[in-house]
Amino acid sequence: MTIQLVCHHHHRIELSESQINAQRYIVCPLCGCASASRRAKQTAGMDPLSPTMDIAPPDRASQIAKTLSPRQTVREIDPADEIGHEGEPTEDLSDGAVVPTLCNDSESTQDVADAHVDSRVQQILDVDKGIQDPTEEMDEFLNTMEFEPDEALEDDGDARPSNALLGTMDFESTPTGQLADPESRDSDDQGSSFGAKVAGPAPNLPNHTIGEELGRGGMGVVYRCYDERSGRHVALKTLQQISPADLQRFKREFRSLADLAHPNVVALYELLGHGDTLCFTMEYLEGVDFLEYVWSGFDGMHSERFSQIIPREQPGSPRLTPRRIKRLYEALKQLAAGLGALHQASILHRDVKPSNVMVTTGRRLVLLDFGLAAEIQHELRGGGSHGIQGTPEYMSPEQAANQETLEASDWYAVGVMLYEILTGFLPITGETLNLLFKKQHQDPVDPHELEPSAPPELCRLCMALLDRDPSKRPSAVEVLQALNAADLAEALRMSQRADNRRSVELVGRERHLSTLKLGFERMQAGEPLSIFVHGRSGMGKSVLVQRFLQEVRRLESAVVLEGRCYEQESVPFKALDSLVDDLSDYLMELPRDLAHEFLPRDTLALFRVFPVLGQLKVKADTALAPITNATQQEVHQRALTALRELFQNLGRRYPLVLYIDDLQWGDVDSAVMLVDVLRPPQGPRLLLLGSYRSEHEDTSPCLLALRDAYKHGRFRPRREELGVESLTMEEATSLAAILLREVPGGQQHAEKIGRESAGWPFFVWELVQHIKEDAGGTQTSLELDEVIWTRVNRLPAETRQLLEVFAVSGCERRSKMLALGRGIRV
Repeated sequence: MTIQLVCHHHHRIELSESQINAQRYIVCPLCGCASASRRAKQTAGMDPLSPTMDIAPPDRASQIAKTLSPRQTVREIDPADEIGHEGEPTEDLSDGAVVPTLCNDSESTQDVADAHVDSRVQQILDVDKGIQDPTEEMDEFLNTMEFEPDEALEDDGDARPSNALLGTMDFESTPTGQLADPESRDSDDQGSSFGAKVAGPAPNLPNHTIGEELGRGGMGVVYRCYDERSGRHVALKTLQQISPADLQRFKREFRSLADLAHPNVVALYELLGHGDTLCFTMEYLEGVDFLEYVWSGFDGMHSERFSQIIPREQPGSPRLTPRRIKRLYEALKQLAAGLGALHQASILHRDVKPSNVMVTTGRRLVLLDFGLAAEIQHELRGGGSHGIQGTPEYMSPEQAANQETLEASDWYAVGVMLYEILTGFLPITGETLNLLFKKQHQDPVDPHELEPSAPPELCRLCMALLDRDPSKRPSAVEVLQALNAADLAEALRMSQRADNRRSVELVGRERHLSTLKLGFERMQAGEPLSIFVHGRSGMGKSVLVQRFLQEVRRLESAVVLEGRCYEQESVPFKALDSLVDDLSDYLMELPRDLAHEFLPRDTLALFRVFPVLGQLKVKADTALAPITNATQQEVHQRALTALRELFQNLGRRYPLVLYIDDLQWGDVDSAVMLVDVLRPPQGPRLLLLGSYRSEHEDTSPCLLALRDAYKHGRFRPRREELGVESLTMEEATSLAAILLREVPGGQQHAEKIGRESAGWPFFVWELVQHIKEDAGGTQTSLELDEVIWTRVNRLPAETRQLLEVFAVSGCERRSKMLALGRGIRV
């Protein structure tokens, strides 16, 4: 009898019943996952193909819990020695047979007592060792989740926080109430928020030909797609379940990478909104995940997933062959470089795991799936309090405890992946709640004890990455050094050293900063004001505004909301969209009663135009004006009035500052709505800051519409312009001197830079970095064209070719066609 099995990473394999009884210690031929046989069980309502978990915050626990059955049923499949994984279901085949799952958890200790299993394996499976009486510690751990007793599952009659926590598990793969219209809402006494809308078939987008489905997860569906405008195949990611939280997470995934271009990070192209469809395009990749590449190369792409089990070669033989070790080093170096670049761009991935790390057929490693990505500064400001998010097996201890997550949290996940490939096992195992708890109190068994043949230097790196104290985990540079990649480590160190511009003192911008401060004071005195900061690209507009906003944030009562227009987006109200997303985050972090005080009366229209605000709960007794029969124009007008009322409510209580960057990429609808929201009389008491590139002021539809809207109408908001021009030679020299104060001969270099930069802060910065990279610049030319040429020569060959094509063509569309003709990825 042949039995089809699924390993821990969902690779399907075949094994005869006799092999099951004979082997009992099984290694997946594709990923190297080591498993021990046990009785298979099935848990209803859980989806093994969507392992990412999202534990909701307290005010959502009760609602989500009601979508689950009060008690998950467990059904034994067969008393024989079949393969299973408790907490994950077996899969039903088309003929009704059951596909067991390979086990890799803590309760299989007794089953692995077989002659083929090394006694060291029991150390990792003996996961409760050292925790004698965890009851008190578990209660303390659950209390850190901050789930209130009244949020517990009512059907169980138990107010312990654990019930509320259990009710939020596997949130993405659990039905959340499919509400097709925001007028549909619950009537429970906890209030209601707007639920999910399940997406239909593949979208029909202009200028795009949709191909086959490439894959799907808990939130999105990915299709192969042909972009007729660029003439290239792309991957198109759409939402599978459209809820307000999913929408915001989806947009954040795209925007988090908008300014990042790195060979080890997936390239995203466009965010598109068409009708009820929201999707984005990204580069189309062919390859395998991290574990598959290291263990079996690209064999999985050239053979059926239903393949015979490959038993371990011989007892005592090395688990990792020289070829696997070589591939492991290659992949780890690229992973460290990509993750280091990501962190340098102030982005946390927060869901690093094998399936989110692909190695293409060209042996390029690429980080994927940024659905849980977050800005580091946002986390530092306490903005990451939306519950536990991530994949339990790969979560860091601090992430599992709903604490602040920083770069070290991503490196912990890399340590888990390295541990898997070195030993075949996860470092910490167990059911989800128990697993999260154990990560706080338990250290993994050293991989060298489980697999003595594993390279000692990789075992040491692995244990350092898995340290429970995030401050003791190695950085990207240290990881690269441990992998003998000194060149990559030095390049990353230099780029990190160059990334300190945000801490530089402002030079030559004192007048501009004073104007912004005066505008804030006038707003506090009751005079709403709009200030538009403009200048050519590279003048330091964003640095100026961010320095001002830093000072405003030091005021405890001040509220600062930020947004940005993205050139590669085509979504409704794109100039306001990311600002409203930030508004939603702010309101979600407030106590519920306080957030209710700010909500406008006509919430339905506002939630229709800006769906992310639908995450906010509306009191059950709130009278909502229907929008079913309203025209689109009526809905937009009502949404405008509601947004104005919301800002009025906020402005009456707190000093309120709104900032929108890169307005030159905005749209006309946003410009009209923004000005109408601010119009007197009784306009919201706030300071609006907008910044844009002055070279676009006569061509941008948004800037032209703003100019017209501020000039016309019976009541006009007050608007002021603040131009940011180039620095004087003395100011440029002073800025260079500050940046070079730790470099020998810095003052002499600063004078040369002051002359060569022509007063452009961006050029000052780049010339300074050129000197620092040359350890003082004694042999370096400071002519700008020479510096640029030196930078170009350091680029990878493909990137340099692409730059050359763009430079000689003089036309973006022609450049792309030429690049594609030469086989260059655009």
